[in-house]
Formats: sequence, C-alpha cells, structure tokens
Amino acid sequence: MAEDILAPDQQEIDNYTETDIFAWANNIVRLKDELDIDLYFINKNYVLYRTRISRELKKQLEPKFIDGILEYVLDGIDNGLIVRGFEKAADEEMVLQRTQ
Repeated sequence: MAEDILAPDQQEIDNYTETDIFAWANNIVRLKDELDIDLYFINKNYVLYRTRISRELKKQLEPKFIDGILEYVLDGIDNGLIVRGFEKAADEEMVLQRTQ
C-alpha cells in the first residue's frame, strides 16, 4: 500500500492545538487596519500566480474577505454558535465546523 505523503506525521498530530475562533475574531477587530492582504490566483493546471494590487482594490478586499466571517463569528457568540470537529458535526444550524 502506498504511503500518503500529504498525511500529517504523528508529531504534527500530537502537537496540534485548536484555534479559538472567538478569540481570533476579538483580536482581529483591533488589528483590522494593520492587515495586509495578498491575492493569489491558481489556474486549472494548479499554477500559482501572485498579483499586484492597487490601493483602491486593497480597500475593497477587507470587506470582501474579512468582514463577512468576522460578522458571522461575532454575531454567533450572542446567538449560541458552537465549534465542532468536521468529523463530528452534521449539517446543523449555528455550528462552525473545523478540521485539522
């Protein structure tokens, strides 16, 4: 049987710590103005391209990529959002799935 070269080794599994998404959301609010977003494109042949971004476009990236998830998590705190492992969670309301 072939070995899965992308599978994490035992040391990675043993040292894995879950990220507290709620703490992340609280911290990112005060750091939002300092974020630097890089934009990459991947074509159908899996070739990676990095792009240069104008200032006007950079101002639009934060609302597109950060604000939505941030709002979801912060609103979820008040509405009972919970985090479960992907393997244990079903398609449920107010459950944010995570995976290693």
